[in-house]
Amino acid sequence: MASNTPNTTWVVASLARLTGEAGKPVRHGRIFKVVVTSSDDVQCGVPIRIDTHPKVVRPYALNQIADSLRLERVAIMGVLDSWTHAQPVAHLNDARAAREAAQRLAEMIRRRSIPVDVQAADEVKHHGLIAD
Repeated sequence: MASNTPNTTWVVASLARLTGEAGKPVRHGRIFKVVVTSSDDVQCGVPIRIDTHPKVVRPYALNQIADSLRLERVAIMGVLDSWTHAQPVAHLNDARAAREAAQRLAEMIRRRSIPVDVQAADEVKHHGLIAD
């Protein structure tokens, strides 16, 4: 079980479980990756770096892990404690889908190609919420 100030060994083991790999040793730490599929069906690695030198993980390092996984920072301890390998992959794929939907909506707004619901617009005008 995780504490408020987890030790580095526990975080490294949790990241290995989440990513399904042992991580690559780098200067002052390890880099892990979560492999997700991009919108054009190409597999991409989302890197997660952890500094392994301090015995206790510093709060900024936990924040960096949360940011890499596109999670709220307050949720990172629960994720490290209980998520399986499939959960960060699914979460990152959902985040990708949401980004793509937002990009499509932004493009529709730029092109002014959003379909108009005439009946809804008439009802809004009828209630005086917008001018003719």
